[in-house]
Amino acid sequence: MENQPRIEYDITPDTTQQNTAPASNVLILGGALVAAVVGAVVWALIAYYGEYELQILASAIGALVGFIVAFLAKKNVTAAHQIIAVVFALVGVLGGKYLTYYLVKKDIDEQLSLLGADLPAGFEIDFHFKDMFQLYDVLWIALAVIAAWTIPKRYSQS
Repeated sequence: MENQPRIEYDITPDTTQQNTAPASNVLILGGALVAAVVGAVVWALIAYYGEYELQILASAIGALVGFIVAFLAKKNVTAAHQIIAVVFALVGVLGGKYLTYYLVKKDIDEQLSLLGADLPAGFEIDFHFKDMFQLYDVLWIALAVIAAWTIPKRYSQS
């Protein structure tokens, strides 16, 4: 038993054969758009069914878009990729706010139509998209932008 040859294995991954070329800009744009839409829909559904808007989801959308852009850029992140992440983070945040507004407005209109004749003459509810914003929303939107800008660059440095 002492004369048997010793077998050694190298279990480290071979990184020389992995494709490290970044995805095309079209794929990165598409990935950022999908992340923004998914984030917007999740935010709107949580806000609508939970009857409370969690502004921290704005920074989560920024982080999600940033991670997707960084992943698709395969650590070859440029300023253009960061700009893509910021733009689509804003699209996701504003889209989530608008979807929430749409769902709430639709509910208000349905409730008013059910009341119909019971409403006083000239009764109207003045509810607009701008009413969905409060001052501290600026903070959460800024955090979403910061997350979308910094995450791809940090990911590329690791």
